[in-house]
Amino acid sequence: MLSKLTSAAIVLLLGCSWEDGSNARRPVSGAPTASVANAAIVVMDVASGRVLQRSGILGSESAPGSVLKPFVLLTALRSGVVREHEAIACRGTLTMGGHNLACSHPRDVTVLDARQALAESCNTYFATVAERMPSATLMNGLRAYGIQAAKKPRDGTERALLAVGLQDVMISPLQLAQAYRKLAQQTNASPGEEVKVVEDGLRASVQTGMANAARAQGVALGGKTGTVDDRGGRSHGWFAGIVFSGADASRADRVVVVYVPNGNGADAASIAGATVRGKSVR
Repeated sequence: MLSKLTSAAIVLLLGCSWEDGSNARRPVSGAPTASVANAAIVVMDVASGRVLQRSGILGSESAPGSVLKPFVLLTALRSGVVREHEAIACRGTLTMGGHNLACSHPRDVTVLDARQALAESCNTYFATVAERMPSATLMNGLRAYGIQAAKKPRDGTERALLAVGLQDVMISPLQLAQAYRKLAQQTNASPGEEVKVVEDGLRASVQTGMANAARAQGVALGGKTGTVDDRGGRSHGWFAGIVFSGADASRADRVVVVYVPNGNGADAASIAGATVRGKSVR
């Protein structure tokens, strides 16, 4: 479990930021916080797959970062690698394969179950789960949503880096929207408990967790942010989420994906929040 991770070197590398303080909780405001001149935005209808709104370059691929975590969690729950209420401890700092995976959730959040880990984007939780998981299981779980790993991970470290979207996987905004559309369809189709856990985690992420910059008054939204270090002091950010409709906000209606070059996950979430509120982000 954590023993391999901790012995691998749980240290903080200040020179390599990823999902760091720049992606921490940000007060909800009425306007995006980043320049969106080069942002890619796609809104997709869940039922038909029709693209309802698009801007920017939707076919260019980048490392996805933490927006992969819902698919990893669903794979882990379905395969029995982890149980929904199983608590995993987080020390806050973690380095694997030269990547700083330090968590940016509050330091007083030290033990997390599946829903909490997704809402808080806990890297230690997902690294631990990925270390337990056979490489073929992880790859097949991602492939079920159209996400293709470049190669089969050789060990727990490579599985962890794949699971948090930093190594051996690239995706475009349009591909990510299609993956979240498939997840959204599953939430509409009398989902099993595993899908419900993921849905709950995504909703909590927007309401109180790492994606709270996307929270929009009067809109039921669940989603996930991701920030990936591009080196040289630059990063790119993602938000991917599901808009729920109906009297009880239970039906997945639309998928929204935002990619921000030279930004972070909080920037992308802020743009997504403005998008689902129907505000211009130009």
